[in-house]
Amino acid sequence: MLREKLIDHRFGENNKFRRRSHEISRIEGLSDAVFAFAVTLLVVSLEVPKTFDELVFAMRGFGAFAICFALLFIVWFNQYKFFRRYGLQDALTVCLNGALLFVVLFYVYPLRFLFSCFVNQLMGGHGEVRLANGNAVSMVAPAQLSSLMMVFGVGYVAVFAVFMGLTARSWAAVAGD
Repeated sequence: MLREKLIDHRFGENNKFRRRSHEISRIEGLSDAVFAFAVTLLVVSLEVPKTFDELVFAMRGFGAFAICFALLFIVWFNQYKFFRRYGLQDALTVCLNGALLFVVLFYVYPLRFLFSCFVNQLMGGHGEVRLANGNAVSMVAPAQLSSLMMVFGVGYVAVFAVFMGLTARSWAAVAGD
C-alpha cells in the first residue's frame, strides 16, 4: 500500500510535528480506497478500444488525465499529511473527512471534463466531440464557459474549505477542545 511505504520512508514529514504511530486507521484506509476509486473514474471508459485508431483517439485524453491525477494526488497528499500529523478520529474529523471524500468523488467528472476541454484547445482541437450517433457537437458553448468555471471553482473552494475545517479541528484538539 502506498501510504505504508510513505510512512516507512517518513515522506512528507515536518520536524515541527511529532510523528504518530505507523498504524493506518480505518478512516485512512477508507480514504485511500475512495481516492483510488476517484482515479479509476478518471481513466475508465465504458469500453476498451477495438481498433488502433480508437486507441489513439482514447490516448488523446492522457494530458487531461495527467492534470486531473496530479490535482487528486495533491488533495490526497494533504489528507495523508493531516492524518500523519494528528491522527484524529473523533466524530467531527470523520464527518469533515467524509465531506472531503464526497467532494472529491462528486467533482471527478467535472474536473476531467474541464481539463479535457482545456487540453483539446491547447492541442489545436476545435472543442468538438463526436457522439455515438456520429454527430459532432461542441464540448462547451461559449455561453457555458462561465458556468463550467463556476462548477470547478466551487469544487476547488469546497476541498480547501474542508481542509480549513480539519485544520481548525486539529488546533482545537491540540488546545484541549
